[in-house]
Amino acid sequence: MERNFDRFVDVVDQLPREQTRVLTWPLVTVFGFIATPQKNMFPEPQVTKLAAERYGFPFPYQPRPNWETYPHYLEFAQQVAGDLADLRPLDMIDLRSFIWLTRSAEYE
Repeated sequence: MERNFDRFVDVVDQLPREQTRVLTWPLVTVFGFIATPQKNMFPEPQVTKLAAERYGFPFPYQPRPNWETYPHYLEFAQQVAGDLADLRPLDMIDLRSFIWLTRSAEYE
């Protein structure tokens, strides 16, 4: 998984870009998330970073997508999954939704 992740980051980094960044966490992780939502996370970096902080989970965020950071996203999701086990989250989609809500200003 690490090798594939790193190779995909390299491919995305070579895509042409005009006025916006292409190499982003959502773009690098969305395809794995769609293919296997039981084991892959689709994080929005700022939301996840702030949610982890609120949750008390140490999260060494780096803006450039990289393998060293991605396992921390997955560990955070697994921590949340364990804490929500009685609610029976089905996959990372459920966990991502919960993480989003813990950070959203709409639900203060």
